Amino acid sequence: MIEYKAKNIREFSELNYTRLLGYQGKLADKFFENRIFTQEAKDTAFAEAESAFRTQNDDETIVGYWRGEFWGKWIISACRVCKYSGNGELKKFLHEAALNLLTFQREDGYLGTYRDADRIFAADKAVTAPVMGWGCDWCWNIWCRKYTFWGLLEAYDLTGDPAILNGAVKMADHLIGQLKKLHVTLRDTGTFSGLPSCSIMKPMLVLYRITGEQKYLDLCLETADNWEREDGGVPNLIKNSLENRPVHTWREGDNWAKAYEMMSCVDGIIELYRVTGVEKYLTAAQNLWQNLFDYEQNVLFSVGYNDLFAQGGQEINAITEPCDVVHWLRISSELYALTGENKYLDAFERAYLNPFLASVFTDGKWGSRGVRSAGRHTVARQMDYIYNHCCVNNLPRGFMNAAQVSVMRGDDGLYVNLYTDFDYRDEKDTLTLRGSYTENCRTTLTLTHKGEEEKLFLRIPAWSKKNTIICNGVEYHPEAGERFCLTVPEDGQLTVEIALDNTPVVREFDKPIIKRIPGENGEWKIKRWMNLDNRPFQKKGEAPLDAMVFEPKCTILMGPMLLARANRIGCTKEEMFDSPSVWGKKAECALAERDGIGQSEFVATLTTETGEKVETKLCDYASAANFISDNPYEFSIWL
Repeated sequence: MIEYKAKNIREFSELNYTRLLGYQGKLADKFFENRIFTQEAKDTAFAEAESAFRTQNDDETIVGYWRGEFWGKWIISACRVCKYSGNGELKKFLHEAALNLLTFQREDGYLGTYRDADRIFAADKAVTAPVMGWGCDWCWNIWCRKYTFWGLLEAYDLTGDPAILNGAVKMADHLIGQLKKLHVTLRDTGTFSGLPSCSIMKPMLVLYRITGEQKYLDLCLETADNWEREDGGVPNLIKNSLENRPVHTWREGDNWAKAYEMMSCVDGIIELYRVTGVEKYLTAAQNLWQNLFDYEQNVLFSVGYNDLFAQGGQEINAITEPCDVVHWLRISSELYALTGENKYLDAFERAYLNPFLASVFTDGKWGSRGVRSAGRHTVARQMDYIYNHCCVNNLPRGFMNAAQVSVMRGDDGLYVNLYTDFDYRDEKDTLTLRGSYTENCRTTLTLTHKGEEEKLFLRIPAWSKKNTIICNGVEYHPEAGERFCLTVPEDGQLTVEIALDNTPVVREFDKPIIKRIPGENGEWKIKRWMNLDNRPFQKKGEAPLDAMVFEPKCTILMGPMLLARANRIGCTKEEMFDSPSVWGKKAECALAERDGIGQSEFVATLTTETGEKVETKLCDYASAANFISDNPYEFSIWL
């Protein structure tokens, strides 16, 4: 294994060290059971994904489709859940699944869902427009192969079977040979300015570290060089980021900057930094992260607008794809591991607790295609498949990211980063955390340590202005954003009570609103938000125009949690969508807990500067509407 030249200063915990508990743990367990563990899941979701390699019909239409990504996403998720759970039966199944997939591999190494292996270029918009109704240039051939390739590498890491690694090597060698044969680079292929194809950098670097073969690193270096072009050709990901340019300024129009695929490329740039030690790659990734935070972070605490970077921070009617949330979690946690800067975990926790958990449906069988700020969340099926969806297959990875960052280790000690219920155990430490943000931001941490004296660091979130920590009868009041340090004695124990700031915050939407009115500027964004579709299943995810907001309003936060009015806790349609706003009235909020069916429920009393009082019920946004609904008026975050 090739050693990293740039190493993490905080190491992710092994997946089997942490067990997610409480609301998040129950939701995760139900989702894993229904989507991965059961024989039904294997006979439906997995079998359907595998069938794409048998039919190879992703290129049977005028544009190229992406059924080929489903197998890899399912396998990557399942391999990580297998490590998390230690399920031997699942490990056996995944081993056999990877070997069986290799029976579809051609003699030249190609393994994909396009019959024409060389159909790797963007479709001609002039040809597709009369058929599709718009100038669609889709071609997802290499993107799909990226996920198959990565899935094989995850299966190899899980099982250690060299036959699986050999299949991945043959895929990589075929791709490199294909690009040379056609005299093109990755950037010249696929759709969305080559972003999906170029995202293969991350698993390609994994293969480089396993094999030491220079050609795999060379492909990644060539791709990086293509993102520093002097001609300014989009996306110029590294050059534009080094110049600190926000994504929406890179090119005219806002229908090109695909959020999920761009962040997948950033994941590759971060890995390239680790492999090479070249500082500009880390700087580019940090600069781009900051620009996304500044210009694209939406009111739900994800980034972008419905999977595009198009000044999402100014969109009061937010919608975000779970794939975007998962990759925002990924790059945020990776940058934290490399730098130790708390801002990355501040962003991580808000994205995880709000749009991510809202994406996972309570039945454990499906998830959202996009979570909204009001109405109901959008649901979808893709390309006539019933059991697979790009976002649904990715959701287990978000839970696994949370498991790996809840507790991390550095050279100077143990770091506790998230305050949701979990158990943690490694060779030195056994740690439990009970209580969470949903329970008044009060938690109790117990630690049993074996070995020499060590340091325990508690992350104090930037949003938490008033903090109390009690350990061994001593009370401390650390500052917001601090890493608070306690000393754990040799072979010792600690019990730590942690009270973070649960003061409700009335947050006014204070950015210039780009109004989106049907028939006027930005009509396509109205359509993307409303999810107009004639297919019956998608109909359950449509949102009406009158659920949208066109004037500034307020949201309420309790700790890192976004709150919402919801039909399921007894709020009326009129209360959620037609009541006067408290925006501009300098309102303060008081919350009284109440029993209910949400993760957290409150009676909120808002008092304006003139003494006007508004009383309403609120629950956490994540559990306000995480289910398929016939009612298009399920919830709203706006007051």
